[in-house]
Amino acid sequence: MKTVKELSKETNDYLRANEGTSEFDMSINDISRQIVESMKNEKNVCYLGNINLYGEDRKKEFKLTEYTGQKIYNFDYSFCLPCYDAEVERMINERDKAPYTGTTDDYVRIEAITERIYSLGGKYLFWA
Repeated sequence: MKTVKELSKETNDYLRANEGTSEFDMSINDISRQIVESMKNEKNVCYLGNINLYGEDRKKEFKLTEYTGQKIYNFDYSFCLPCYDAEVERMINERDKAPYTGTTDDYVRIEAITERIYSLGGKYLFWA
């Protein structure tokens, strides 16, 4: 099994080679799934989440999902964490419930969530 570090390099190589994600090269989907599996393997725990909530997910309180080996479909989750973090949940819920006042204010919230994810050793998942 590849390490999270090796898979992060593969993600960066893929994104550079394709100038983002590409529907003609779906290998990024497998890389993202492997990142989740490797994080669980290396840290003994992995939590999954989304920054953008849609539909029914907006009607309830956002909660991180523990990865226990369940099947992960393309676009199911946008990031994974090597630990549970109530602060990430709080930040995503606050962003979702806040009145939309434009991209500038929303970007500040997204940037804060992103910084928190990275500070915890989290990884973004990319899908094509």
